[in-house]
Amino acid sequence: MIKKLLFVLLSIYWLGSCQSISKTLTSNNLKQEIVVEDAPAIVSKLASDEFMGRNPADKSYDKSVSYVTGFLKRNNIKPFYKNGYLDTCQYFNGKSYNVIALIGNRNRKKEHILIGAHLDHLGTSHHRPDSIYNGANDDATGVATVLQIAKRLNTYHFDQNIIVVLFTGEESGFIGSKHLAKKLKNEGVNLSYMLNFEMLGKTLSTGEDQVYITGYEKSNLAEEGNKIMNREFITYLPLAKSYGLFYMADNISFYKEMGIPSHTISTFDFKNDHKYHTEADEAERLDMDNLNKVIQSSTSLIKGLLENNIRIKTKK
Repeated sequence: MIKKLLFVLLSIYWLGSCQSISKTLTSNNLKQEIVVEDAPAIVSKLASDEFMGRNPADKSYDKSVSYVTGFLKRNNIKPFYKNGYLDTCQYFNGKSYNVIALIGNRNRKKEHILIGAHLDHLGTSHHRPDSIYNGANDDATGVATVLQIAKRLNTYHFDQNIIVVLFTGEESGFIGSKHLAKKLKNEGVNLSYMLNFEMLGKTLSTGEDQVYITGYEKSNLAEEGNKIMNREFITYLPLAKSYGLFYMADNISFYKEMGIPSHTISTFDFKNDHKYHTEADEAERLDMDNLNKVIQSSTSLIKGLLENNIRIKTKK
């Protein structure tokens, strides 16, 4: 009798433990699941002198395109278009490319979200000893974040599709994102919202593992996202509004063209990085530990939004 009673008690304890473990694994943190050790390597590679500042007018940009398409191929993230990853657009008197991939299936009417970052930077200068604008924080960190998020989310199945884009020509007036926003609209792609990742290599002055979004008041993303995360992961940065940062990155192309919620996610707050658009924007000066935490949390955020079918809506 005592043995039977002990067996029942142990069984109840074991079931309770399993439920607790299950809740932990399906929580928004996913800290054990998400491995982002590649992020520092991606940032260091893209920001190395080998890529000569990733100017779309120079062949060094083609090198960066080859590097990121290689990453997508190795991780079985398929091209958005059947003819490959490259989305050709006019770049002044020449041509350049967005890199565009897809997580899900090719069905334009199916609901899509878009995650993106700009691959290009300023190239080289000719008047200083260090002549290369390496663009580590701006925006190799954003590219690494998007690639790592895509790598993880590609292992799940969602009701929605995820479009993954690395833009060209951001530094020259959002050339790549303007082109793609018009193209997706004309093709009738059902796009719900766009998340752009920009300058994530420094820790926000308010604390680690936090981000802010531009256009904080323009949608319910912060409200719904922080519910998913069960903490204030998305903060409000007053300077983002006063400096008009909502209108100064690739998110604005989709907001204007398609009228959808479009935000840039960043940790650059004017106090934590004074090397913006200088030749000193090098990988070794970045906070890679915090970048990894932000990538983990951003992956958890998007996964939670998709799994729970959270509607991100614009606010008037």
